[in-house]
Amino acid sequence: MKNKTLKFGILCLIIGCCLTIYAGANAKININQMTAADWQSCSIKGIGTQTESKLLAAEPVSNIESVSAISEIGAKKVTAIERHFTTLDTCRYEIFIAALIIGINLIVIGALMIIFILVRQVLAAREFKRSIKNLSEK
Repeated sequence: MKNKTLKFGILCLIIGCCLTIYAGANAKININQMTAADWQSCSIKGIGTQTESKLLAAEPVSNIESVSAISEIGAKKVTAIERHFTTLDTCRYEIFIAALIIGINLIVIGALMIIFILVRQVLAAREFKRSIKNLSEK
């Protein structure tokens, strides 16, 4: 029983961590909500101030693929933009929230299961020591 519970707890921790990482990796920003200050504070490889000003001038962007129509924005920059941005407010928001909530819950459940097993083992060891002490006193 202990071994299965421990394995399940570890599995919950692993799956929870993976889901939480997945949620963070899929959180994209709506490019149409970016301000000049937002562009200055973000650092995306290959996207400099000139590209940022072109993207700000082209707003609103109807879909992320239309960024390639902006002059002097090449395929590498378009790929970087597509990786980090979207034009939808709810693009992956539902997936992000669900994965984050499930991931955190699994981490907590896994950690509690492992703690429960460790506490139970410590208590069993104490009880064993008491029983040996009682036997040696008789």
